[in-house]
Amino acid sequence: MVEVILAEHQFSGRAELEVTLRLTRREWIAALFACGLIQRASADEFVSIVAKDTTDPGKSCGITLYPATKTWTESEVGNAKHFYKTKKGKYQVAPAPNITELLDANGTIAGNLENLNPETAKKGDKGHGKGFETAVVYDWEVQ
Repeated sequence: MVEVILAEHQFSGRAELEVTLRLTRREWIAALFACGLIQRASADEFVSIVAKDTTDPGKSCGITLYPATKTWTESEVGNAKHFYKTKKGKYQVAPAPNITELLDANGTIAGNLENLNPETAKKGDKGHGKGFETAVVYDWEVQ
């Protein structure tokens, strides 16, 4: 709802336009994006990956890597632990052939993403991964 009021200020003698906006939270966020006052995270701020179990393609999970902090998170439907028991931690990238190792809180390798460097990953990149905690082998793709 937009309410427009034409008001004449007593002291200045000038007519000024006063606009009152009554917006929902969603409308405010859309307006802020449109004005450039807030921005979505750019692709270089995180890498979003979908992983599918190679032996049970009906099972999948989401893995998000954050290159700036070298951290990762994993999520599964219903907070299941089919792929990983550990749900977040730090990661490290082993040099050639670019294996991203997902670490648990103790620095133990919980799993890996083969042929992936989060610093250079782009949409459509694909590879294989392993969850060492659960012995799950999966195919992954950057979204």
